[in-house]
Amino acid sequence: MSPNEGAAIGTMHRSKGRQFHAVAALGAEHGDVPITRVLEKQADDPARRASLEPERNLLYVAGSRARERLLVTGVKELSRFLTSG
Repeated sequence: MSPNEGAAIGTMHRSKGRQFHAVAALGAEHGDVPITRVLEKQADDPARRASLEPERNLLYVAGSRARERLLVTGVKELSRFLTSG
């Protein structure tokens, strides 16, 4: 299979610097993006807010890898990064 055929599966972290015809971001749900347990481990509110920015950037980078089509899915409530509020 050539690099232009088939599907590539990977994490959002591994998508950086790559481009794809289409991207599917699966499970972009509240509690998973950003990961709630990671936020809860932060010492205080300023640390929690500071840890949100890299998580938001990660989702943006993953979604922006799509040249033509982007699909974002979830079963539960959407990630706060995907809502207007």
